[in-house]
Amino acid sequence: MAMNPIENEKPSNRQAELDLLRFISIIAIVMFHYTFRGHAADDMSKLSFPVLGSVFRYGWIGVYAFFMISGYTITLSARGKDFAAFVSKRFLRLYPTYWAAVILTTLVTIFLGGTRFNVSMSQFLMNLTMVQNYFKVDSVDGAYWFMFVILRFYFIIAFLVLVKQIRNIKWIAGAWLVLAMLDTVCYIPRIGIFVMPRYASFIAAGIIFYTAKAEGWDWYKSVVILLSLVLSIVQVERHITHFVHYYNTGLSVTAASLMIVLIYLFMARVTLSGAGRVGSRGSHRLMALGALSYPLYLIHQFIGYMIFNTYGSDANKYYLLAAVIAVMISTAFVISRFIDPFVSKGLKRMIRGSSQASGRISSPASG
Repeated sequence: MAMNPIENEKPSNRQAELDLLRFISIIAIVMFHYTFRGHAADDMSKLSFPVLGSVFRYGWIGVYAFFMISGYTITLSARGKDFAAFVSKRFLRLYPTYWAAVILTTLVTIFLGGTRFNVSMSQFLMNLTMVQNYFKVDSVDGAYWFMFVILRFYFIIAFLVLVKQIRNIKWIAGAWLVLAMLDTVCYIPRIGIFVMPRYASFIAAGIIFYTAKAEGWDWYKSVVILLSLVLSIVQVERHITHFVHYYNTGLSVTAASLMIVLIYLFMARVTLSGAGRVGSRGSHRLMALGALSYPLYLIHQFIGYMIFNTYGSDANKYYLLAAVIAVMISTAFVISRFIDPFVSKGLKRMIRGSSQASGRISSPASG
């Protein structure tokens, strides 16, 4: 799984604090979906949690933390890689867990989807590509929109690796941020799909935070981070305007902005801290929690709603909420610990065998 909200690094490169932020963010998102979003609009969930929902209606901000972490970690993983190694590694890190999530969600939909949730065979097959949104095909789970955004970012990084410009990533991040700011102030036709103005500030900030960690701080990085923070708050304020209208509820711009500032401060602390004692017990625990984030993000939303709708009339809703969260975390653990490594190992053998075969074919015959 390429460092996605959610990705894991080799232990020697790992920042335990990022695992903590990953886990806090995914729990905030899960609680947002379960206690607010599902019942607030689109008739997703029959269960309402007014008190919890009033708190966790801000949980969507966790997605922005994921984007920032992605900017940081994918920059780290791209350094020193050639194009083939980068693409194959990202593929192996992203797709096995994603496929498991698509298959699991489809199976649950068949049995528990009712009239609200359904998946066709063509929809299922297209979802396996991860680019279904590009072809206007509905995702098997609404949370997959994040993957489409992240894939675009990965394509940009893959191109930079291909043309050997990853060493200039901090300058490119600054230029990207300027384009995003221009597109925000005065709409520029046809560049939004590449510039991604709503999310660019968070990804660019993650890139700069990594380069600050690797190279140290200077005036340029500081300016880019400050501009990123300003654009992040502007985009959050814009999203709140849509949010209030769509969900017919109130949100505090001040509270949301403060949460964004806290995420930036947390990431700044990561750049100023040491590499961490990866071998320590606490670090391993954080690694385990961080590893749950990607599969948990992919499986939790629609499956949770379907369970709520199926069993919500017969059980205490708070007990059911706790049980569903426990089941989702346990399932994410199984995917992360067993299914993903098993599938990745098989794919790795196939890729290695294919590379060796093509190498033999392209080599001149001997003797």
